[in-house]
Amino acid sequence: MSNFFQYLSKIFSHRWTFHALFWLFFLIVFFYSAISGTERPVDIHDIFLLIFLWIGLVIPVYVNLLILIPRLLYDSQYLLYTLSTLTVISSGASLIHFLMPLLFDYAPSHYLQSFTFIGFFVIMTSGLKLYRDGIEQQLFNKEMQTKQLQAELNLLKSQVNPHFLFNTLNNLYSLTLEKSDKAPEIVLKLAEIMRYLLDSSKTEITDLEKECHFLSNYLALEKIRLNDKAVIKFEVKGDIKGVKIPPMLLIPFVENCFKHGNIGNLHVYICVEVEENNLYFYAENNKSTTENAFIEKSGIGMENIHRRLDLLFEDSYSLEIEDKQGRFVVNLHIDMQE
Repeated sequence: MSNFFQYLSKIFSHRWTFHALFWLFFLIVFFYSAISGTERPVDIHDIFLLIFLWIGLVIPVYVNLLILIPRLLYDSQYLLYTLSTLTVISSGASLIHFLMPLLFDYAPSHYLQSFTFIGFFVIMTSGLKLYRDGIEQQLFNKEMQTKQLQAELNLLKSQVNPHFLFNTLNNLYSLTLEKSDKAPEIVLKLAEIMRYLLDSSKTEITDLEKECHFLSNYLALEKIRLNDKAVIKFEVKGDIKGVKIPPMLLIPFVENCFKHGNIGNLHVYICVEVEENNLYFYAENNKSTTENAFIEKSGIGMENIHRRLDLLFEDSYSLEIEDKQGRFVVNLHIDMQE
């Protein structure tokens, strides 16, 4: 039974198949109405008469659907469309009312009856077309908007990766100049970071657990680079398993802790917390004595994060960036249920 309904759905999904079935139904209705009140047998003359009536109805309908609506109504020529539609309906009614007696020796009772009958079908099919076209336009607009937003998100994410990688390679370069004994550990951490970058570039969503591991690796590299000049603390609270977030979403905040921090005596605290359907991210660092424009100097990373948050979460997030005395604080809350 399910296969039968799937077959019917496939048939009706083809527009002209649906039109053919629609008019076939009404042709049968016409035929039944004509013979229901008569006792004489139906002959070929009756069949040709009904077909003629059907043609007189179909032509005005499709002139309206295929010509008048696309070229006049959709072009906002409302008066010309109204006059043209009335002319087409009158022509169909005249065809039935005046030509039929000459061909079939049969005359409809009233011209107004033919006009009203054809007008009803023209109005009904116009309503169906306008409704269908409106739905298709909405779907098209939504699809185009989705593609545009997705393209913008992809562009933003593609900017984050090289931006982050550039900073990481700079850090690695400074360590190699010092001929650090921690080079193997650095390379291992960087390899894990690179693997995550490659994986995240192929997906729009990732596990929060993987994102936190990525942040941990990045913080480990910074701790090695700064040696004893930094106190770095990273905490994860709550059950993060199964929680999904867009990849590379939090790293710009973490990067800014080091970019705008007091490198000589840096204190960084990062916390990721999950509580029910809420994600909380907190970042804090003491700032450099010469740093006085955190938001203005935030660069590509912060510009991207604001835009990405707007596109991804709209009104279901809040972000506060505070320039307090002696420290910068970031508070991000995302309602994951929205």
